[in-house]
Amino acid sequence: MADRIPNILWQAPLMWLLRRGSTRPGPDQPIGALLATLPSDERVAAATACLPYANDETRDLLAAEILEAIGRAPTREGIRRLAGVFDQLPLTAKRGAVALLRGQWAPAAQLGTDRRPGARAALATLAGHADEPELVEQLATLVADPDARVRAAGVASLSRLGHPDRQAGDSMARVLARLLDDPPEPEAEAIVRIAASALAAPGCPSAIESRLTDKAHPAHALLRSLLRRSKDPEVSGWAVRWASRPGLVGPALDRLGREPDEQSLSITLSLSHLLCAPDRVGPVRKAFARGTLFVPSMHRLSTLPVPARRAGARWIGTLATPPAKGERLLGMGLIDPDPSVRHACVRALISCAPASTLVRDFCFDPDARVASTALAGLMTRAGNDAGARRETAARLVRSPSARVRTLATRFMRAERSGAREALAQRPTDPTDRAALIRQLRKNLRDLDPRISADAARLAARLG
Repeated sequence: MADRIPNILWQAPLMWLLRRGSTRPGPDQPIGALLATLPSDERVAAATACLPYANDETRDLLAAEILEAIGRAPTREGIRRLAGVFDQLPLTAKRGAVALLRGQWAPAAQLGTDRRPGARAALATLAGHADEPELVEQLATLVADPDARVRAAGVASLSRLGHPDRQAGDSMARVLARLLDDPPEPEAEAIVRIAASALAAPGCPSAIESRLTDKAHPAHALLRSLLRRSKDPEVSGWAVRWASRPGLVGPALDRLGREPDEQSLSITLSLSHLLCAPDRVGPVRKAFARGTLFVPSMHRLSTLPVPARRAGARWIGTLATPPAKGERLLGMGLIDPDPSVRHACVRALISCAPASTLVRDFCFDPDARVASTALAGLMTRAGNDAGARRETAARLVRSPSARVRTLATRFMRAERSGAREALAQRPTDPTDRAALIRQLRKNLRDLDPRISADAARLAARLG
């Protein structure tokens, strides 16, 4: 019965218009049949007048009637009415309306000066879906509208058009640049946030970038304030990307120095590989050395997903962490339930604290990859106690893992033959094939016959 007129409030506008037609409506007549008695413009007028009062099912029917009437006989008044209720259409009808209005934007654009706030809000919503320059340009005025509903619709459309998944077009860039030069006070922070989102995406228009990175521009001060005060997790992701951007390095590192909530920390860690880039790692390491960079311990990360815990361990390993601090930050990784996280922890530990007793503890990990990586680090890194190395290797000769047994046996054999130096020249990371080949060639030319023989045996085994 969704297509019949119920005796409820939203029926009033429709009843008033239908009485002007040749058929007098009854309570059980289908809506489509009643609307069909009206001329096209009045049909659109009746359906759009009822739309704000309709339930979801009836709204779908009214939207279909509006699109059909305008599709058959498009008029300026019909287009204007459709644009005036665009924000109330179902999503599928919005797509159909945009396709229907393509190339006929002039009547819709006139709503920018309409005295009804609802019509101006509908135009703002339409601009965000249509991405048509003629309408997008109006957003510069609509986001400064005296009515809060219109401003909210304008900001939502700017946010939609400036989403990182879609590159800002020329008209959008012009509107944002104009708003950044003189941001309307009620929506100033929202506008800077939209511009910052565009700046964080590849291919940001220069008109936006130059304003946000210029320390003398008013938008820059607003952006710095946003980085300091915002609790939005997305802002932490921006800080990671901007740790190398001129004009924003300081504010970005200030943001990364604050202890974040769990969601912000997950986003920061998911992008932490970017901090290893040459143009970022320098400022980041300096901030870490000053104690102004927040680096989470594995205990702090224990409640986060596996990828975040892995990233956290890798990050600690790239920061030139002092040995004592590295032990403290990575210690809880020893009991992490996920082997990939423990592997990331032991690699980071070998990088920053190779002489740590924790490296020996990792040698007994039930996961073969973790244990063999720890054992390789124990054997090849200087500063490890020789007695502890031998004792550890002797125990691991009986490891249930063939990979660990083989590595421990080779170490014991090298110790007995006095050729531990040959092992020490092996690359720590067995996955670095290029480095392994370079080292093998060097060892094959070594004057020490024990080193060259060991290299020859390894080369034969690798084929």
